[in-house]
Amino acid sequence: MAIYCMQCGKELPDDANFCLKCGKPIGSTAKPTPEPEPKWEYCEIVYQQRVDKHWYGDSYFIQLWAKGVGPNGTFNAGEVEEIQGYWPDSGESRHQELANRLVKLLTSKGWEPLPNKGTEWYSYKFRRKVSPSSSLPPIQKVEMSPKTSFDWLSKGNALFDLKRYEEALTAYDQALRLDPNNALAYTRKGNALGDLKRSEEALAAHEQALRLNPNSALAYNNKGMTLLNLKRFEEALAAYDQALRLDPNDALAYYGKGLALRNLKRSEEAQAAFDQAKRLDPDFS
Repeated sequence: MAIYCMQCGKELPDDANFCLKCGKPIGSTAKPTPEPEPKWEYCEIVYQQRVDKHWYGDSYFIQLWAKGVGPNGTFNAGEVEEIQGYWPDSGESRHQELANRLVKLLTSKGWEPLPNKGTEWYSYKFRRKVSPSSSLPPIQKVEMSPKTSFDWLSKGNALFDLKRYEEALTAYDQALRLDPNNALAYTRKGNALGDLKRSEEALAAHEQALRLNPNSALAYNNKGMTLLNLKRFEEALAAYDQALRLDPNDALAYYGKGLALRNLKRSEEAQAAFDQAKRLDPDFS
């Protein structure tokens, strides 16, 4: 280990008794080699898309999250809830709001915004100074053994897309064991239970998701669909109305509202809801 003169800073041989430059005696006060500077870790906001396949068509959802890179590999630096959509649209105020919320979340965790951005409007970049040992664990691929709630949620989504609903349910339960306040995991658990025809349990999961995130139009949509399956049409209608209160341009909510109204024998109102769904999204034609 190199030693330095405390008076002039000159590097000295290990067996030196005095400084060859200034003559100061060298004793136990000689300073050791300085500790290395902490390393930087970086993250950038990206998005992932998920598709739910239904008998009436496909529903697309997106989620903004921050992909981090540090000394120990890649990791999830932060995320916001999933919403309906094909891709992040700068013209959608809800998408802009979610991006702003994620930026605030990251800065609250000590991430510094960088002046350069990625190629997309939402792809803000950040950095944070860390020591190598404090870097977060890497993201696990779905085929590997997950470690975090986000890992289990991702694995559950992959299994759900393969229609392996029992296994997906197990993965969502693992995500909730690690993070009991993960509203999105409750939403996805409810979807898996619904496809397993366990509608009462699915309803309980969706209601828990709403307790954790009462401003989620997606959760109200899922609650409405589950209530339709239970033939509780008045309650389903109320759930879809709540979804539309949160997102007046939600085509899926208008379609679900039409189904509820049709089952309540309110045919004209049902047709008006179906027509609005088609205007907002031609896929509902």
